[in-house]
Amino acid sequence: MEFEELAWFVAALALGVLTMRVVMWCTGADLRPPPAKGAVDGFYEKWDAMLTDYRTRADRRLKVLHIPGRGGGGPVLVFLHGACARMGQFSEQIDYFAARGEAVLAIDNVGCGRSEKPSCESAYAVESFVADCVEVISEYVPRGSDVVLIGHSFGTYLVMRVAPCLQAYRVKGAVLIAGGPLWLEDSAALKIFALPNAVLWLIRPILSKGFRKRALAPGAPEQLVRQELEASSRNPVYMFASFYRHLRQLSDARHWPDLSAQPAAPLLIAGGHDKLIPVCRTRKLASMFKDPSLKIIENASHQCMQEQPAVVNDYISAYISRVEKANTGRTE
Repeated sequence: MEFEELAWFVAALALGVLTMRVVMWCTGADLRPPPAKGAVDGFYEKWDAMLTDYRTRADRRLKVLHIPGRGGGGPVLVFLHGACARMGQFSEQIDYFAARGEAVLAIDNVGCGRSEKPSCESAYAVESFVADCVEVISEYVPRGSDVVLIGHSFGTYLVMRVAPCLQAYRVKGAVLIAGGPLWLEDSAALKIFALPNAVLWLIRPILSKGFRKRALAPGAPEQLVRQELEASSRNPVYMFASFYRHLRQLSDARHWPDLSAQPAAPLLIAGGHDKLIPVCRTRKLASMFKDPSLKIIENASHQCMQEQPAVVNDYISAYISRVEKANTGRTE
């Protein structure tokens, strides 16, 4: 390349970066660097003794939290997080139920939290997530155990896909937080992830701020906002781009959950301010089940289990009590 061509290339690149920065400033994109040490790590440090690395049959390393129950008799609570998220988003629920002596199992899906982040796009296929969850449950939960599956956002889809695969267990209930029938939704909004990864890297601050604006209710604690900023900054672009490219395939009937094989009377929880999966979509999902229980938290959004943890914990606790009473043939 001649010197003059190189000079024009550098000038064009500099102009492109400057233009992007101006766009980010005009749109209010958050350009602040994430804290060097923040809230995300505290959860893993607290439960370090209970965390293990599990290598799946597909050779993916997953971080798994397994807390044995005390006293026995209750169901194992299995927590499945949402898209490009982490088990730590359930920290308030895990802490609460573990303190009560409940058995808990939580998974960082591939690419998420402290699990392996492979660069191979096929690792983020929907069926890979389903297979990993089933395998981890089969590894850590004794066969024949009572199980309650708890999912958030994309994790609610995983709950509905995983439940029919647990034939060796008694799946007594399902808690679906901020969920909707993702397989029936218009995937047009995901077309942006068809852009090259380099472009997604440039506009990442805009995408990140847009997510937080829709996922958190107005007036959300600054600590929670910073926590989500820090967590999203740790997700490699190739990871979330690959995931959302695969997510567009949910419209294919091969990836639809078997609604005839779901736990009876699930609990659905939604945030009244949720702009990612609005309440109307959660109501639509609820209508697909027999005898569902729908709880709406008006002063919360998509991350309602983080914004209003005490309320969510109470709803889940009451649901588990109802499930256990039903199992023993007693009535409320």
